[in-house]
Amino acid sequence: MRIGLIGTVGHTGTVLDGITELEDTELTSVCKGHPNDDLSRIEGHAAFTPETNRYETWIDMLESERLDVVGICRPYHLNAEAVMGSAERGLHVICEKPIATELNDLNRIEKAVSSAGSG
Repeated sequence: MRIGLIGTVGHTGTVLDGITELEDTELTSVCKGHPNDDLSRIEGHAAFTPETNRYETWIDMLESERLDVVGICRPYHLNAEAVMGSAERGLHVICEKPIATELNDLNRIEKAVSSAGSG
């Protein structure tokens, strides 16, 4: 499995530790969850390798990488847009909770997942 990680907020260790425990699974890319995010903590994890690509934005990462799963660990109010963008591309998502802070965003996420056929 090819996994991308968006951001450093919350339970990133759950995603990263899982990568090191599974066969045929790699952290192919990471990106900042917001402009001032610091990826150094992620870069120090065993799942981060010299082959792991770094991106400034999640949009750049999703447009450039061929992923199977996206881990989303952004500040809570920013999670929804990355979840929608990932679901619209047919990707499986592991998201820090809450997945959305507004009911409108939650409804949009549900539609994006249903349209992608992964819900």
